[in-house]
Amino acid sequence: MKHIDIFIHFLCLLSGIVTALLGFLLYFKYRIKAIRDYALFIFSTTLTVLATTLLNYLTYFITMNPVPAFQTGGTILFGLLITFINHAFTMFALGITNKKLSLPRKLMLALPWTVGAGAVVSAIVYYLSNPAAAHPKFIEIMAASQIFMLFAAFVIYSILISINLKKIENPDLKKALKALAVVFIVYIPLQTAMIILKPDMLYVMMSRNLFYIAINLVSVIYAAKYFFIKAPLVSERIEIAESFTAKYGITAREKDVIGLLLGGYAIKQIASELDCSFKTVNNHIYNVYRKTGVTSKMELLNCVKESRI
Repeated sequence: MKHIDIFIHFLCLLSGIVTALLGFLLYFKYRIKAIRDYALFIFSTTLTVLATTLLNYLTYFITMNPVPAFQTGGTILFGLLITFINHAFTMFALGITNKKLSLPRKLMLALPWTVGAGAVVSAIVYYLSNPAAAHPKFIEIMAASQIFMLFAAFVIYSILISINLKKIENPDLKKALKALAVVFIVYIPLQTAMIILKPDMLYVMMSRNLFYIAINLVSVIYAAKYFFIKAPLVSERIEIAESFTAKYGITAREKDVIGLLLGGYAIKQIASELDCSFKTVNNHIYNVYRKTGVTSKMELLNCVKESRI
């Protein structure tokens, strides 16, 4: 079982690194905050896997016994990373659904940071006063409460995303979010039950890593499609300023085509959405490129963005 666990850890780390890298590359390419927050979410989950892997290796394969210093270091890393995962996922969910960070949501964000900071400070103080002693129960309870707050955030914001799926016009993004919602819905109850009924860390960590792998696979497929194949990834139809249409003489129909094109729609989908032929859409795109002097969707996106400054 340990060999399987090591293999799953390796696969989780590899998929996490690839997903985070693609996420950051997409962010630097398109400068969309929701992509940045999601990349940070994946990056922090990957760091969590790396940290627990190293700590488990140092504890059980080198010293063969739990070491207070390693335990304190693990608590500090765990407290910071779990809280950051919570924060990054919350910001991603709000960004992708275009929701504001209201006061209740600010309080929801502040609570994990407060508990996490308390666990970190308590672990450091206790270690400095009792270097050879294992952590007391209350520190473990604080760490466990962080996990359940993270689960609560996953559930709440997954529901928020699901409720707002109809408002997301990018069809590929909608599919990816649906797949992620299924992963969250299946995982959270199972992991919670496992922690309560059978708190064997080997199985808990293995199920966590399988969960991260599933998220990473969905994310890689979607991110790779937009990084290597498609045009800009956006969660909604791009806002086209009047100054842009006036400057380049863009007609109302061409404006509709631009919005859908930059929203990730294929030409067939645009034709279906606007109830016109494939050839008509192609002609509109040709005219837009000619008027604006661009040669790609990326250049068109930048041109639209510049007109809003």
